[in-house]
Amino acid sequence: MSGWLETESDRLAESVDEHLKALEEQIQDWAQGPDSLNDD
Repeated sequence: MSGWLETESDRLAESVDEHLKALEEQIQDWAQGPDSLNDD
């Protein structure tokens, strides 16, 4: 049981890290100004 829990915890941590990286990138885009939002 503890092995499963460790595996799930690792997967969750990796997922959170990925979301945080994506969020930081998004914040940097926003910080560049409103002009960068319009070039999609």
